[in-house]
Amino acid sequence: MKKTTAGLAALALTAAGIIGTTTALAADGTCQVYSGGGWLVGACPEPAAVPVERIGGANKYETAVLISQINAEPGVPAVYLANAASMVDALSISPYTDGPILLVPATGTLPTTVAGELARLNPGKLVVLGGTTAVSNDMLGQAQLAAKK
Repeated sequence: MKKTTAGLAALALTAAGIIGTTTALAADGTCQVYSGGGWLVGACPEPAAVPVERIGGANKYETAVLISQINAEPGVPAVYLANAASMVDALSISPYTDGPILLVPATGTLPTTVAGELARLNPGKLVVLGGTTAVSNDMLGQAQLAAKK
């Protein structure tokens, strides 16, 4: 715990962002912060010391859309589609994107919130992360229709 507290202090945070609802994070005040050298897990800084903004929708699709709405304007060069059940592709590409990452199911129906965000963004292109088992061609087709591409 001391190492985590010291690591958080060394970051000299002026603000922190939490992605996810209260069900996505421990209710006991445990934080996970990536410092660039590894994950620091332990007690969160006091709220008065570091303002925290929580970004969380009703589910992971809505949370990804909220992040997109905060950070991306219509006409983005690209939107990245990642499988919501296994977000490894989304995590691995995140430092290199020129547009938001939206989560989609591998198969089935494109969530309405994701379809609406694709229409708002009107991206230059869609980039699918993973093979057809991660995001099926049918799901890609639905996303293309929603993005009007």
